[in-house]
This record gives sequence, C-alpha cells and structure tokens, in this order.
Amino acid sequence: MTAPHPLQPLGQDEMAAACTAVLASGGCGERPAIAYACLAEPPKAQVLAWQAGGGPLPRRAALVVVVDQATGMTHEAAVAMDGDAATVLTCEARPGLHAPLVFPEFETAQNVVNDPLVKAALARRGVTDLSTVYVEPWPAGNFDRPYDGTGRRVGHCVFYLQEKPTDQPWARPIQGLVAVADRDTNEVVELIDERANTPIPGHDGRFDPEGLQAGGLTLRDDIKLLHITQPEGPSFTLDGTELAWQKWRVRLSLHPIEGLVLHQLTYDGRSVLYRGAMAEMVVPYGDPQGQHYWRHVFDEGEVGMGRAANSLVLGCDCLGEIAYLSTPLALPAGTAAVVPNTVCIHEEDVNALWRHHDRNTGTTHSRRNRRLAISFWATLGNYDYGYFWYLYQDGSIEIEVKLTGIVLMSAIAEGHVPSPHEAVISPSHAAPNHQHFFSFRLDLDVDGPANRVSEVDVVADPLGPDNPHGVAFRAVPTLVSSEADGRRRSDAAAGRTWLVSNEASRNALGQAAAYQVVPGPSPLLLAHPQSAAAKRAAFATEHLWVSAYDDAETRAAGFYPNQHPGGAGLPEYLAANRPLVDTDVVLWVTVGVNHVSRPEEFPIMPVERTGFHLRPVSFFDRNPALDVPPQDHIVGQNDTGHCH
Repeated sequence: MTAPHPLQPLGQDEMAAACTAVLASGGCGERPAIAYACLAEPPKAQVLAWQAGGGPLPRRAALVVVVDQATGMTHEAAVAMDGDAATVLTCEARPGLHAPLVFPEFETAQNVVNDPLVKAALARRGVTDLSTVYVEPWPAGNFDRPYDGTGRRVGHCVFYLQEKPTDQPWARPIQGLVAVADRDTNEVVELIDERANTPIPGHDGRFDPEGLQAGGLTLRDDIKLLHITQPEGPSFTLDGTELAWQKWRVRLSLHPIEGLVLHQLTYDGRSVLYRGAMAEMVVPYGDPQGQHYWRHVFDEGEVGMGRAANSLVLGCDCLGEIAYLSTPLALPAGTAAVVPNTVCIHEEDVNALWRHHDRNTGTTHSRRNRRLAISFWATLGNYDYGYFWYLYQDGSIEIEVKLTGIVLMSAIAEGHVPSPHEAVISPSHAAPNHQHFFSFRLDLDVDGPANRVSEVDVVADPLGPDNPHGVAFRAVPTLVSSEADGRRRSDAAAGRTWLVSNEASRNALGQAAAYQVVPGPSPLLLAHPQSAAAKRAAFATEHLWVSAYDDAETRAAGFYPNQHPGGAGLPEYLAANRPLVDTDVVLWVTVGVNHVSRPEEFPIMPVERTGFHLRPVSFFDRNPALDVPPQDHIVGQNDTGHCH
C-alpha cells in the first residue's frame, strides 16, 4: 500500500481511530468531548526535503483537541498514525486556554431557559411557553469580568421566539435579554435585562417560496432555464485531493477550524504558494446597547469554519460540470462522520482574457477568459459565508468572500427613533452597525521560499528639469526589511500594492520573479484601541502583516481566541522582530466590510463581496496566456464565430 502524501488530510477511519485512542487513554478528564481532529501537518522543511529526495517521509500524525465538560479544561493530544492504527504520543492540558465550542454546548444552551431569573425575565415580556424560546449560544469574549480568568467555560445566550419550526428565529428577538452562562453547568453568572417593554416582532422572517407566497409575494415567472454544460467533461482532474487544471497544480483540504486550505500551489511546475488559508475572522458590533456591545465573535477560532461547512447542492450552490470533495468530521463521542460535497470545484467563463481589433485589416483577436473556482460555504448562526479561490489562465489568483444570510436584528417598537448605531430595516426591526473582517495567511514561495516583500506606491515626480511638463510619475518600492516594519496599510490613492519577489530567480529580462498582492477596498477595525474587541482582534487593525515563517504560527489571533484576553497571534509573532529579507516570509492579508444595513437586506440579505488579487509580476517573460487557443479552436466547439 502506497503511503499517503504528507499533506493528505485524515480520512474518516483515521480520524475515528485517532479520537478513539485519545478517549481510551483516559488523559482528557472525566467527561471528555472531542472539539475537533485534523492532520498534524509535518514541518514544512521536512515536506520540502522529502519531495526533493533529501529526507525521509515525514511521520503521519493527528491533532485531537478535547474539552473536559466536567471542568472546562482543554486538552491537546498528539497521535501517531500508521494506517488506521493510532498511538497517543502526548495528551496535555492547556490551563487558561479554551477550545472552540463543542457541539454538546450548542445543545445544552437551551437549558438556560429554566434558570429562575431567565424565566422571570421572559415572563415580564409575555413569554411563558419555554418550548417556543430559541436560545442561541455565542462566545463570551473577555471583558475582565469576575468569571474571566477562572478557567470556567462561559458564553452568552441570546433569546428568540420561534413558535413554528418554519419561523426564522432571528426575525423575532426577545429584546434586551442576554444571559452569560457556564457552558458545563448552565449556571447563569450574569444577566443583561433591558428594554423589557419592547414588543417581540410578529414577522416570521420566512423567505422560503411557500412562506413568501403565503405572505402575498408572487414569484417571478419570466426567468428561463440556464444550463452550463461541458459535453466532453471539465478540463480539470481531481485525484483524491490533488487538483490539476491546465498549468495549475494544488492539493486541497478542509480544515475543521480554518476551512478551505490550498497546499503547494504551482504554475507550470513553478512554486507559487506553499499554504494558503483563512487565519481568522471577526465580526465586531458597533451598537453600545446591552443586546450587542459584547459581540465580536471569532467565527473561525471560537466556533470553527470547517465544522460549519454546508453540503452543497448542484444547481443551487454550484452550476455546471462540478466535482466535489467530502470532509470527515470528528464527533464529540469520538466517532467520525463524512459531510458530503463540502468543497465545490468547477470552471467558469468570465468574459475577456485578452482582445484586440485591428482596424487596418478588420481582424479581431480575442480569447475568452476561463477560471477555476474552488469554494465552500459555511453557516455560522444567522450568517452564511462563501469562500472562493479563483485560479486564472494568466497565472493570477483571486480570493473572494461572499457574505449573505440573515442580518442580526433588534426588536423595535412602533415610532422607534433609531440611534446612530443602528439602521431601521423593517417596521419592527433595526440592525446594529457592525463590521466583518477576514485574515488570510499566505505562505507565498515564489520560485522557492527565499523571498522578500516590498511595498510599492505609484507617486508623482516633482516639477523640475526632469519633469518639465509635470506629467511624470513612477513606482517607488519600499523594502519591508524586518518584522518591525511588518504592519502595513493600503492606500488606494497611491495604488499601493505589495510585491513578493525572489531575487535569485530572474526572467529573460533580468527581472526578479514576483507575485503582487493587489488589495481590494477594505476598512479597518473601528473599535477603540482599549476595547476588548481591539485587544483580541488586533489583526483587523492593519491591512497587511508580514512575518517570518514558523510552523507553529498559523492563526492570526492565536490558536485559542475563545475567552482569551487578547494579544495573541500576530502581535506576538511580530514582536520577535525577525529579519524578512531573502528568507521564508508569510503575508497576512486583512479584508472586510462595514455593514450598515439597508431595508433591502430584510428578511435575507443579497450577497456582499470582499477580497483581493494575487498576480504575477516578472514571473514570466511575456503574457503567459498567449497559448490559450481561440474559442473556435477548442475541441468540440462548432457554434462560435472566428476569434482570430
């Protein structure tokens, strides 16, 4: 039997074996529950040495994170894997650190309605049938409360009315009532109880066809079927988790916390990216009322983006000739289940790749632009996030996040005068202002790991003898020489980009091979520097961070942001002030949106997008897409005009 590639994700049997071995070891407390399990990726140096033929095959291992629900203690277990056989190497308690929520904590949060203080607060709002109350568990954050730092696993519980299973609970908030509860005992340790006289909205929030039609909305009948077909099949191949499309090669995995990960991305055999993934995200709310001020959820580190992945449906989530990857997921009791069709892979036509019409000859040369889309969707409570990586024929890459789902809402009374921190989106709902931030960790290896980073601005030359007409401008690079300079902000007026180059790799013009980060428009964190949100989500205060490579540094807010007071992750990494010139560098790109809601987002919001591009600069000698054939030269095409 051939040994799996060192970066091949754990299979279902391997994952179950690792979890079973950890629970059987007895080292994870009285009531252990698996939070997650994944491949313990071997050190990068070992993988590269093995691939170069200069090292042994790295040992295959699993990481299993466990929560003892009797004490709230988090444990980390390292497990050696040999086929489906698992041997626990270490199992260490992590005092003061908290794993992401485990699935039983979502379920037991419902029991908080039985607390006498909660029952009384619900009764004051006219809610006495506790079976109609939906309790949504949220992370606790860290606000220097008496229960912070005690080791207890606590979380916020928010209450909604759901009288029918078809109702969307987020449309019926029970205003002003929030409980902070011990996740293990369900003891309420703090109760926020405000605006008890605010009526609960009557709107059921439904947006399914039956619900909309019952509400009097007529669905459009002037839309014709749209089919996307490739009669000869797609142009890509998928061998396990190894994907090949034209000149691109990449390995894929869906990490339970980070979500979609791209490993060892190459173009025409040349290294571009060793590992790329989302390193954290945060959604800080800007409404000071008790219902919302504490919200700044880290949907990756506190919940788990891969654990929230959806099973995708052909024709709904993906359209065309689709290939899917399915993902094994560790369950709390130590078994593993496969979530089908979590990652979607397909080709898309995206208009023009390059084009020119010659007026002298009447000839038009045109090439269609095709890209490979690799994506997954995750649902975190009321919001849905789509993560899309696009590979293009010209060697460029695009990373896009799509935001949709249900806007978080407050209940309002008739005649409510909105505060400047919210937007009225229906007669009975206001939406608090908030932000969404996503940090992407890019271990770019441009023709190898020895790279440097320059910040490039396009600036005007001063008027003078060399610029007598006042029209000259130039690109001015600034070398990011150490981690002390590793915090950068974008500047659209200067056309600012960041260049990752390999000085030892030159094209035919003698220029260093490079890839360029082209940032999209993005805000930065608006929370005050002294706020809990700013202390805990420092990554959202800059558009780019540059660090020296370290196998252990993969999360922008640290491995355990749940209940953490802040300072972990990027601030810690860059404090080492390591040199960044002609070495293995890592870029952390922050993108995000300010979300001031609109009525058009009720009861469900249209997709909003954010993201950025990577494109080659001097990586090639000339346009790398010259070899893309005209559409009428592609085998099987017989219904197109002449493109040349």
